[in-house]
Amino acid sequence: MVAGSVSLADVVTVLEGRDFLVRDTDTALGVVSAEKTERTTYHNADAVRPRLGGFVLGGSGGHVGAGVGVGFGSWGWGTNDDATRVERVSVALDGQDVRLTRDIRLFDWTGQLRESRTASDADFCASVRQQLASVASSSGGVQ
Repeated sequence: MVAGSVSLADVVTVLEGRDFLVRDTDTALGVVSAEKTERTTYHNADAVRPRLGGFVLGGSGGHVGAGVGVGFGSWGWGTNDDATRVERVSVALDGQDVRLTRDIRLFDWTGQLRESRTASDADFCASVRQQLASVASSSGGVQ
């Protein structure tokens, strides 16, 4: 693939075809940024811990009752293993090169960042480049 034959429109077409939402483009710099968000399971969530609680009741006639409860589960409305996976991709074009960066972040159900890693592996980059070459050749590479 000749880098000069790929346009920003080709990049947008390929990313949207991969279910990314284009967030920003800068035609002067030749950059497209996109992201994909999906619900997933966070397998490294804290193990479910037992919860201990108790109560004391007072009644009429000098009667008092007490109790102890043990529960398992999480506090709040979510569960500990719900998470959101955010995948971000940026593609930069110049006259000579097509540069691609990709990162993945995982947020737990409370919105806390749990994992962040670069994911610009060779397989992903090669498949995007192959799609770009295909789209560029069918669109004529108009810039």
